[in-house]
Amino acid sequence: MGFFYQKDAEHFHNVAKKTLGKTLYETFSKAAEEYFYIPHRKKPRGSGGIFFDHYKTESKEKDFSLWKSIGDTFLEAILPIYYERINTPFTEKQKELQLKMRGHYVEFNLLYDRGTKFGLQSGGNIDAIFSSLPPLVKW
Repeated sequence: MGFFYQKDAEHFHNVAKKTLGKTLYETFSKAAEEYFYIPHRKKPRGSGGIFFDHYKTESKEKDFSLWKSIGDTFLEAILPIYYERINTPFTEKQKELQLKMRGHYVEFNLLYDRGTKFGLQSGGNIDAIFSSLPPLVKW
């Protein structure tokens, strides 16, 4: 059951590997696996990605170049997946699973995400903090 397509995850990760190189990709991919893990469910939040919120070298120019290269290749990583799947039919069972997976995303954001916690603890704009949460979820 489900709607996960292995080839989509492989495409995304292949673009990330090509952009970052083997060493940085492995480092950032491992960091994503560790950070985006839902301990109470004993499962990852999604199909992986890259995560580098504390990455910093001795060179601001080198760091900016890294950020720029990731940004420049993001559409290459994601648009082919969108175009491939935009008209894919889905069943009611798949829609229910999607809503439950969105629930896992909400759980992660509310319980573990450092940015969400910081925003709430520092008196940030609550509407802005919660704007990334999906409008429909199920548990």
